[in-house]
Amino acid sequence: MTQPILRFACTLLLSAGTFVASAQTDPDYLAAHPHATAAHFMPYPDSVPGPAPAPEGFRPFYMSHYGRHGSRYHVSSSVYRKALRVLKKSHEQQLLTPLGESLYDRVERLTADAEGRTGSLSPRGAVEHRAIAGRMVRNFPEIFAPDGGEAPRIVCRATQVPRCILSMAANNERLKELNPALRIERIADIGDADTLRHTPFSNDHSKEFTSRATEFIRPRLDCSRFAASVFRGDVRALMNDEELLDFARNVYALYAIAGCSGPEDIDLDDIFTHEELVLLWKAQNLRNYLVCSASPQYGDRVVPDARPLLRDIIRRADAALAGDGPAADLRFGHDVALSPLLSLIAFDGRDVRCDDPERLHEVWCDFLVIPMAANFQMIFYRNAAGEILVQMLHNERCGRLPIATDRFPFYRWNDVRDYLLTKL
Repeated sequence: MTQPILRFACTLLLSAGTFVASAQTDPDYLAAHPHATAAHFMPYPDSVPGPAPAPEGFRPFYMSHYGRHGSRYHVSSSVYRKALRVLKKSHEQQLLTPLGESLYDRVERLTADAEGRTGSLSPRGAVEHRAIAGRMVRNFPEIFAPDGGEAPRIVCRATQVPRCILSMAANNERLKELNPALRIERIADIGDADTLRHTPFSNDHSKEFTSRATEFIRPRLDCSRFAASVFRGDVRALMNDEELLDFARNVYALYAIAGCSGPEDIDLDDIFTHEELVLLWKAQNLRNYLVCSASPQYGDRVVPDARPLLRDIIRRADAALAGDGPAADLRFGHDVALSPLLSLIAFDGRDVRCDDPERLHEVWCDFLVIPMAANFQMIFYRNAAGEILVQMLHNERCGRLPIATDRFPFYRWNDVRDYLLTKL
């Protein structure tokens, strides 16, 4: 199961255009790539397009980066426990079909594997960040492994959440393997919390976001086929409609997380039909859009939460250009900080507003914006005349800002800086 998901993720991002419009509007796309329905639990691809080569006469000298932690276990153990409780009770009463018994066995194994690991970085998450670090050195040796001179200084900062600290550690381990002389500073201070994960509005309204997703899926998802495939007899003897919907969504959550944290021989790919998975994903996609993007309902309050992070990016870039900063500023945090940042600066149209849940997937897809280990990189280049250009990558793919440039994907830093300051 694991390798097909990774191959899909690779294909998905390799085929991306400026906003992957063809993938998002093609009605057959999810049918051809069913694991896209894993939403923001999509593992990071093991192969990506990479940056454009530097313009003639320019050399990269500084990187500013923000990365989501890598693949993880569910942040709530209740997802595992709730699904297992229903299946165990039904097993004891001999009310499970053969598929239901198989599901019970797999959920039991997933739950056991996740015991004590709530929210933890999975082994796959460490691999993702090691691979990204390797490509940093390969793509920008002038920054991370220059010939001669003093060894580069790299400043790495993470939120105090263990999965972010371990993602930083995986990145740093690989960097040091490739250049042992690197001088790496690692910071995980509470004082950085307001910069690396400033999400007061999202924190206060998380239940409201979930409620809107439930309102969307409740009238659309018919759970009768799913129930009949798992349970013998009348399922209403076991639970009411609301409880059945909750059970189905918990099983869907385990389906989604299995690709990035569970044992490699376990998947839940045979539990839902494609149509059911698409509906379940649309509800999750809606919730993620409300939580961390420019929705008409909440975007005006969610997106400004990224201003402290953007201010940090500008300030540290100014220091680097003045010769007072490191060769790279690497930040490790969360999707709820990365996505608002992309929306705030309108990178590749991530500030899109859509008030139709049925059509949201045509313009915004969580598995493209915030897969596991999603990242945003700004690479700064300088020529002998002192001209500064910057190239911006989202998930290691070139993207656009809504400002003029005569040499895309490169922009004049002064133009970018002036534009970014308007967002503060």
